[in-house]
Parts: sequence; C-alpha cells; structure tokens
Amino acid sequence: MRVNAIVVGTVCFMTVVTAAKMGVPVIAAGVAVQHGDSTARTPAPHIGAMPPKKSLTGMSAEEKESYLKARAEAKRQRTGGMVFNYATMKGEVAFLNTQKRVPSEPLATRVRTMADYFCSNFKLKEWKNPVSLANAEETRVKSGANAAVFIVDDPSIPVTILTAPETRWCFLNVAALAADNPDDKKLLARTRRELWRTLGFMLGNDSVADVCVMKAVNSLKELDELGAEAPSSGPLILVSRRLRAIGVEPFTRATYSRALREGWAPMPTNELQRAVYDRWMEQKSGKREEGK
Repeated sequence: MRVNAIVVGTVCFMTVVTAAKMGVPVIAAGVAVQHGDSTARTPAPHIGAMPPKKSLTGMSAEEKESYLKARAEAKRQRTGGMVFNYATMKGEVAFLNTQKRVPSEPLATRVRTMADYFCSNFKLKEWKNPVSLANAEETRVKSGANAAVFIVDDPSIPVTILTAPETRWCFLNVAALAADNPDDKKLLARTRRELWRTLGFMLGNDSVADVCVMKAVNSLKELDELGAEAPSSGPLILVSRRLRAIGVEPFTRATYSRALREGWAPMPTNELQRAVYDRWMEQKSGKREEGK
C-alpha cells in the first residue's frame, strides 16, 4: 500500500448539481398517493408559454431575477417539477469525526452540501473508537463505508491531510490546521475547506484551476487566502466517475414528465403533476388508438 503524505496539494472539482427549490414536494419513486375519485378533480392549471430567451447582458439584478424565475416557473408548469428516485442510491462516503476542537454541526452542513453536489450518500458520523494508521483500513471496513475520511486531532501526525487512495481512506488532522494558533472562526474555515480537499485527494484527482477550493497551496496562509469555497469543473466529473467505480451510486433526479417517460414516476401529488400526468395518459391513449 502506498501512503501519500500531503500537507496541501492539488485537486479540484465543480458543482454539476444545482436544484431550483420551487416548492414542489420531494417524492421518492414508488410512493403511492391516493387522490380519491378522479371525476372530482379540480381543473388542471393553465400551462403558460415559456418566456422567450433573452440576453442577460444589460439587465439589472431585479430584471434578471424576475426573468429567470419566470422561465423556471414556466418549465415547472410544463414538466411538473422535479421528483427523486432514492432506490438507485447505493454506497456511502463516511466522514468519521473523532475530534472535539472544531464543532460538528458546521462540518455536517458542509458534508450535506458535498452530498448534494453528487446526489449521493455522504454522512458525518461521530466516531468514539481511536483511529490510527495501523487500523485505518479496518476502521473504514467496520464503518460500512465505501470510502472514509477520519477527522482527527492528533499532534503526532505532522500534516493536515494524509491519504491512501488505493484503500479509500484519508486523515484530516485538525491539530496541524491549528499549528499557528488561529482563532476558532479561522480554524473552522480551514477545516471546512479541507473536507473538500480530502475527498479529492482520497479519490485520486488533481487540478491546476485558479478558482477552486482544491487549488494547490503551500502553507496555511495560502489555504486561508483561497478565493473559493467549492470545487471547479473537470475533476468533479472525475470524482463522480471514481465514486461510481467504488460503488457509490447517486439517486435519480428528473422532471416529472421525464420520470413518466422512463416509467418510474410516482402518482401525481399536486395539480401541476396531475396536468402533466393527464397529458401523458392522453398521448399514450392516442398512440394505442393509432395502433389498432
């Protein structure tokens, strides 16, 4: 096994996942919803036309917001909004927290953000058993995770990040991040940035992007001065591929209309979905009539 000792390094990736939260309920596929007698349904809402495309150049912030909201709402009305199939989600990336110096909740928030980027199962877990280089792989296996980041406070480890990509574990050492006695706010910011970096290093990716939380740095000062809190593009795609390769599969997200076409949509739960569902059933009925 090769162990790479990395104080600060190079890796980077970008958000490919951005979900517009437009008030449509999140539904897991396969959930049956009762609507009662279909003859008593209220009329389906009017499906408005998509506003024509315009250049955002020259628009004020208010105009941009209004225009983008109008297009998003028109698309939501046509497609029924987003639905989710969590049955396709498999595997786990675990962040096992053994330290007390940095509070857990802000770290858990960052881990949830990372999970949203990949539509995958990432969890921060409080871990009471001691973790060392000698039992790291045994601990990862015991945790049930496909890959694990151990968040430790260990002065005997002289680096901030220590990773073994072949065995899919990584140490994030708070003690090394606190070597210059930063205040609590700065230490938390460093640790949250390093959560992204541990994931990238552990999954064997690298980048030279300028605006990226994974940009190469050579000191804690340079880590503090990073202009990004999230990863950039190319390596994020590589991380996604690597996650799949180690058995971490994302959940499926699609518009309601697409889920109908693919055959896994739940029954409609609001009027927009009902309208899309009715149109879909009418189209299917028309195709059957044509085939007779």
